[in-house]
Amino acid sequence: MIAGERVQGRPVLVSREEWAVSSLKRIAFEDRRVQEGWLQELLRRHPELLPVDELEPVFAPLLPIGREVPTRVGAIDHLFISPQGYLTVVETKLWRNPEARREVVGQILDYATELSAWSFEQLDAVARAYTRKYEGSERGVLDVIRTVEPLDSTEEPRLVDRISRNLHDGKFLLLLVGDGIREEIESLTRFLSRAPQLHFTLGLVELRVYEVPERGEWLVLPMVVARTREVVRAVVRVEAREIRDVRVDLEEEPEGKGKRVTLSEEDFFERLRQQEGDDVGRIAQRLLEDVQGLGCLAQWRSSSFSVRLPEERTGRLLTLFVVYTNGRMETAWLPEQLKRAGLPPEIAHRYVQRVAQFFPNCTPKPDRPELLSRMLHLSEIGERYDAFLAVLKRTIAEIRQASEESSA
Repeated sequence: MIAGERVQGRPVLVSREEWAVSSLKRIAFEDRRVQEGWLQELLRRHPELLPVDELEPVFAPLLPIGREVPTRVGAIDHLFISPQGYLTVVETKLWRNPEARREVVGQILDYATELSAWSFEQLDAVARAYTRKYEGSERGVLDVIRTVEPLDSTEEPRLVDRISRNLHDGKFLLLLVGDGIREEIESLTRFLSRAPQLHFTLGLVELRVYEVPERGEWLVLPMVVARTREVVRAVVRVEAREIRDVRVDLEEEPEGKGKRVTLSEEDFFERLRQQEGDDVGRIAQRLLEDVQGLGCLAQWRSSSFSVRLPEERTGRLLTLFVVYTNGRMETAWLPEQLKRAGLPPEIAHRYVQRVAQFFPNCTPKPDRPELLSRMLHLSEIGERYDAFLAVLKRTIAEIRQASEESSA
């Protein structure tokens, strides 16, 4: 598990003009004014409260398609889908009942196991029932997704296939959401072997509720308390000559046996290869591995990843480039980020100039020298890969040198 840092301070309201400060009083989870029904309706109406991007960007944004969804093992509080076809299961709990605290993790895993046996048609029927009840017009899963992202005739069957695979493989985000996550709930490892065949991410989200004085309003503060790491590998061992005792263990991949990836990374490369082919996918994978070897980090979004260099003196992340699922690459943002870090923005201008010299019909924009006159494609990068990587190395070295000189 990765435990989140708990917020220790109390939030306050500040008057911008008068600088008056009003402390907010937290509503304790024992307070009967906070009911599970209220919490559930809050999340149905405002799923953006849940910080899904912190857990796995591929699950964002949350589009509601189910409320009190019946299954053989109970009713799922909330069911959401993302435009990329990934499902989020949300179970809300108020932590007054000790029995509920002990059973809630196993319960949400049972829901995930049930969902993994569903077909796309079953999921679509749930979405239609939800939209008919809460929105007054019946819409299926694809219709819900179309509200935030257009789909053409070629994308629809691929998205249905992806949703079906995600159901079968259990690629879910499982969120336990409560008004006060108890310490014993944060120790989850012993429960994970109940569903070793599923590739889920499990997260705990605490919603702290505060009273806003004299206004009759409540302030809701969401916070990720803990989450599981990336998908672990299930190993089935037969521990006797006769098959009497079969044990399932969850193990980390041995060192040197390949990098484990998040679902967001896995989804990006799947979509990139579908759109641009395996060769472009291999170029992107090689580039990603090489820049990580240079000390850069990858920040994943639903349809892109950013390559970012940590600036040691300030801790800021400097964006070198962004790669999209259509194979295009963009340089931007670096000059302003360098300025905020107290470093010369000319480093970014030289970086773009050096990149441009290797590609035809490509120059820095006269009015914005941090941008190329056109976006590059990964296939072009592959043809001049060593030259492009050399430019990256030189730019990174210049940033680090400038950082050291600024610290001296």
